[in-house]
Amino acid sequence: MQEVIIIGGGNSVREGIDKGLWDKIKGKEIWSLNSVFKLMPYLPSKQLWVDNSFFKHEIGELQKLHKQGVHMISKNYRRLADLDKEITQYGSTRDIKNYHGKQAIEKNEIFYGRMGLCGQFALSLAVAMKFINIFLIGYDFGSKSLEEKKTHWYQDKIKDLNIHSNGAGRPQVYLKPDGKPRRELEDWKVYLRETDVNIWNVSLISHLTYYPRISYEEFFEKLEKLKCQTG
Repeated sequence: MQEVIIIGGGNSVREGIDKGLWDKIKGKEIWSLNSVFKLMPYLPSKQLWVDNSFFKHEIGELQKLHKQGVHMISKNYRRLADLDKEITQYGSTRDIKNYHGKQAIEKNEIFYGRMGLCGQFALSLAVAMKFINIFLIGYDFGSKSLEEKKTHWYQDKIKDLNIHSNGAGRPQVYLKPDGKPRRELEDWKVYLRETDVNIWNVSLISHLTYYPRISYEEFFEKLEKLKCQTG
């Protein structure tokens, strides 16, 4: 496949679901980040995480996903040392100077920014896997303001589904006291080097403005065009 859809936790996903997101992307290459898989109506192609505490909290659920054939991917750390057959593990870096683009897998050093975000790890990996069209879903980088506490689309399900999340309901994780995005947002500029890769941010409210922000209607249209081109 030439395209990949990466689904994060941003609250803008709610709009997509209301507009038929799950039916529109069914059968595509879909990567689930952190707890997203718990709310999907079908299995993702790949499940990614970078946080050791997430793994400890969700180990039982992740084992179930693995047994169902989902490709498990994480940054490497000691706890996973003996699970290399079950989980594909990569070295990682927070230093932007070590961003290797399409050579990141060969270098075994996946860039995931100063904030150590799973979404950034996934995007770097997608570039390294040489996907041509990368669609980011739920990449809002917080909410519109510190007063807006709806940061994640699954916030109302956290207790019911026992979801592990450090950022849900906490816009201050992403925004400074003045309400502007943290300076670490600049780490995302690194992908502008990938002039032969299309990165689409399917969120009109996202603070990630370095690449095109598109509506869900535009996203669905692009998927149809890509289907015609490859089909």
